[in-house]
Amino acid sequence: NGVMSFKNIKKMADKTPVRIEALIESVIQAKTKTGKNKGSSYARCNLVDSNKDSIQMTIWSNVWKKLKEKGIEGKPIRATCRVTIYKGMSTLVLDTIEQILDTK
Repeated sequence: NGVMSFKNIKKMADKTPVRIEALIESVIQAKTKTGKNKGSSYARCNLVDSNKDSIQMTIWSNVWKKLKEKGIEGKPIRATCRVTIYKGMSTLVLDTIEQILDTK
């Protein structure tokens, strides 16, 4: 299914597209301070994969406004993201949530 482990993601180059399956452990909503979307809400999430490795994912405002009503915190997701290397740390930027996985 092409899903990448976070351990492998941390070795990838900036802007590499990846597919993940992970639990959204926490969501912190913030507002952008600069740029063309100044003042719009976005989210920073902490994700944990099946190997118990964690990574941060940013959901920018254009995607977040469609997702924030869905209550994604605490839910497992399958998603496509891009690797972003910020201050030497690998993080993810969400492109699309393919599926909020059923926890039953």
